[in-house]
Amino acid sequence: PALRAGAIPGSKLWLIADLLPGTDPLKALAQALARVSVREDLNLEDLIRSDVYGLSRAIDRCLPSEPGCELLLIVDQFEELFTLTADESARLAFISAITTAILDPYSRVRMVFTLRADFLDRPLQYPDLGEILRERTAMVPSMSLDELERAIVGPARRLGMRFEDGLVAAMLAEISSQVGALPLLQYALSELFLRRHDGTLKLAEFRAFGGIRGALAGRAETAYRNLDAAGQHAAQQLFLRLTTLGEGSEDTRRRTLASELLALCSNAIDPVLAGRAQAAAISAFAAERLLTFDRDATSAERTLEVAHEALLRSWTRLREWLATARADMRLQRQLAQAAAEWRESGNDASFLLRGNRLSQIQPLAKGELVALSRDESQFLDASLHAVAAREQHERDRADRELNQARELAAEQQRAAANERRGNRRLRFLVLGLAGILVVSVWQGLQLKARSNDLAQQTERANQEAKSAGSLSEFWAQLFATADPNLSRGKGRDLTVVEVLDVGLGRVQSDLKDSPLAQARLLLTMGRSFRQLAAYDKAQLALDQAQVAIASAPNAPDTERIDLLLERGRLFADRLEFEAALNELRQAQSLQVSSNAPPLSRATTLNIIASIYNDQLKLGDAEPLLRETLQLRRKHGASQAEIAGSLNNLAFTLLQLGYPREARELFLEGAQLREKLQTEPSLDAALMRMNVGVADRDLGQFDSAAKQFAQTRIS
Repeated sequence: PALRAGAIPGSKLWLIADLLPGTDPLKALAQALARVSVREDLNLEDLIRSDVYGLSRAIDRCLPSEPGCELLLIVDQFEELFTLTADESARLAFISAITTAILDPYSRVRMVFTLRADFLDRPLQYPDLGEILRERTAMVPSMSLDELERAIVGPARRLGMRFEDGLVAAMLAEISSQVGALPLLQYALSELFLRRHDGTLKLAEFRAFGGIRGALAGRAETAYRNLDAAGQHAAQQLFLRLTTLGEGSEDTRRRTLASELLALCSNAIDPVLAGRAQAAAISAFAAERLLTFDRDATSAERTLEVAHEALLRSWTRLREWLATARADMRLQRQLAQAAAEWRESGNDASFLLRGNRLSQIQPLAKGELVALSRDESQFLDASLHAVAAREQHERDRADRELNQARELAAEQQRAAANERRGNRRLRFLVLGLAGILVVSVWQGLQLKARSNDLAQQTERANQEAKSAGSLSEFWAQLFATADPNLSRGKGRDLTVVEVLDVGLGRVQSDLKDSPLAQARLLLTMGRSFRQLAAYDKAQLALDQAQVAIASAPNAPDTERIDLLLERGRLFADRLEFEAALNELRQAQSLQVSSNAPPLSRATTLNIIASIYNDQLKLGDAEPLLRETLQLRRKHGASQAEIAGSLNNLAFTLLQLGYPREARELFLEGAQLREKLQTEPSLDAALMRMNVGVADRDLGQFDSAAKQFAQTRIS
């Protein structure tokens, strides 16, 4: 009223708009301007979001062209920008818009912010806004006793109310010993007014409801105790949802959509009973004027809010609830935000929780301290199901590997027979060459070299045949132990791990004369144990393989390299990254000294890059993945290997912030996968999804939606 009366020169012509920042401050800003705009044809939100000068342009178009007409914009409860606005980019956009408008010398806006003192440090973290506050802040200190007395007596006397002797003194005595007691004083005065007697406010009534300290908390506790058990549980969940946890500051109240509270009921075991209990709790606290109701400015949906923030500090029971559930509440808010992003993406699988984050949030499913909404539960269930599907996929792959090992054993058995026939032919050839030596010295000298060479070939063939024969016999005996007739003592068939464990104990005794066969067999067992997540068994098998190959004469370098690579994979799976890198660097050195094939080097580079990715060393992983892809393209790797390299490099680039190149690689990889498959595959579908994620990061939302819609997983 004072401004409209011209208390400040020119203020008669000002338009006044006010707002609360809420969860979307730019939208709240646009709605505040719309309430005072002289034009109805403006899309104010789009105009404000266009760039940092959007707010200044929007204000110019909203105001009439009359000289001296300005806008006074009041941002009340400015701390909501830090308590309710979860998206840092939205917070930065709002701060940039208002600071640009304030600092613009031609701007037609004046702004007033109200900010709680315990949040004063938050705006100082933003340079331009912090400088404005440093120069233009007006601090409002606590009221003196004289000011408090005038605040108590003045409004009441204007209404014709009279204070009983001693009442004002009792109120001043109580309030002077409390910090931040003005909200409690407000509530106490409201209670006194409701209990007035013929225009007189009584000291006895003041003491009856507990005075300033007890008025608010006493009302809340009475309302709570009058509820039944279901209503009390609903009240607890209600107030937890209506509270924003402080980060280095006091907790604050939170405006909450009624739909969020209804979602808690619909997710309960008995939704009807839960709905009735919640309605009873809301009615009980609303009747005591402890809750306020409003409409969301965006959706016009009903909202609830704690009427007096002082309740969060004065009600002992609520403080205990918050102290007990604080950790779960933080996780629930993270879950709610992630669930909302998943819904907005059209339930894109790449938004699901996984790894440590899922492990932290999973216990919330029990609902012991904090109840989850339907959307939150569905999102958490989808994340858990996705993990279970991936684990099942890994188990299926391990089973396929074991079947392949069985097929390999049979193939080695067939190969052993062929090797024996070849050995006989080589022996006859050596005898023939020895006879020729008697006939001619010159010819003998020439043939002696060939004889020695063939003798070495014969020896190697004998060793290979012995190794192959030993392996085939060992596998045949080992897999026989999986026969149900041989495992009746356990009351069931042996598991794959148990079968392999039996074999692990027999390797050295059954193959004592063939260290190379031992090494090969133990390497295969170690790989199978690792893929079945039996890491201790895998370590034991690979350690024995290392001893065996060291004692094997003339063991091929390829065998040593394969063993080092498998040990590196095992250490990586156990998150022992330094040990893994040590094994893999040894493999690289041996590959260089033995002039190993390029595709072998590509495999080593790919494993090292995956370890760097697990350590979040994306910048170190990227060049290795590029070299891996180049080697596989150049030296004839399989299409499946090339598709895998494309996916790995693209995923790393996407995390590094290069969505455009990542998109092209994802697309090429998906096309390769689709050519290899006669029917839709999970790998190709996931790569198609990642194309959509890259499109989204590039701002190409229509293209992203199209990719997600076209993705099909069989």
